[in-house]
Amino acid sequence: MRVIEKLKNELKEKESLIEFLKSYRNLESSGYVPVLEVDEINDDKIKELDQKFDLVDKVVLANRLDNVQVLNDYNIKALITMTEPGKNILEKVDFPVIAKKDISIEKVKDISVVKKDEFEEVLKKVRKAGFVQWIEGHKKRKF
Repeated sequence: MRVIEKLKNELKEKESLIEFLKSYRNLESSGYVPVLEVDEINDDKIKELDQKFDLVDKVVLANRLDNVQVLNDYNIKALITMTEPGKNILEKVDFPVIAKKDISIEKVKDISVVKKDEFEEVLKKVRKAGFVQWIEGHKKRKF
């Protein structure tokens, strides 16, 4: 009897996940960039998120930046943060970091999204700033 209840619950979870992924995909094809939200960054939560959604080329929103370097292993497209990332944070990561104040996040069908055009423009600015910072750091190391 318990096995049946457990299987029913698993089935409900999978059905819910499938519906979420359908909505996610529809938003992507409608000119939005869906954003996966995480309260805190730690190995277990990020592994679980990766197993559910495959984080490769996804945009993640994090409330806190503790352990941000954990995301380096998942090839995310970008990280949106609640606060302005400091230089010490930017030195730890291999992906663009966008401050939430610099981008408009909306909710559509209970999924956080950013308009694709706006996201691409902000991403370009962040990458350019990161490249300039990298060059400045390289010059300091070289001379």
